[in-house]
Amino acid sequence: MKKLLFILIVIANNAIAQGERLDSITASNNVTYKIKEDIVLGLGSGINGSYVYVYTAPGFTESIKLPSGWSDYKMRIKSIKQMGTKKRGYKTILVLGGGNIINYWMELEAAIKTGELQTIKLIE
Repeated sequence: MKKLLFILIVIANNAIAQGERLDSITASNNVTYKIKEDIVLGLGSGINGSYVYVYTAPGFTESIKLPSGWSDYKMRIKSIKQMGTKKRGYKTILVLGGGNIINYWMELEAAIKTGELQTIKLIE
């Protein structure tokens, strides 16, 4: 019974984390974000400058919000996901790599509105 419960939890967790994958997305700030492009973090909007809308990918443990001190850091877009349902609404998630093995999730529209994502596109 415990094994069955464990398997069901794993399947449900994977279904929640999947979402629809996109190659690019045009956000409310009229900037198009694409996979393999770099973005720059703005200032964290939480307590003591921590980030509210940038956090470690959800899994079996609670997500960890990115701490303060990451402003002006460049991160690479690894994938773009459209999460949610028709009834509850949809949310665009940028899956980011920050130079280590951890993937970070950014709630795109909320990060733009709070300044956690710099809205000026990088010129390479």
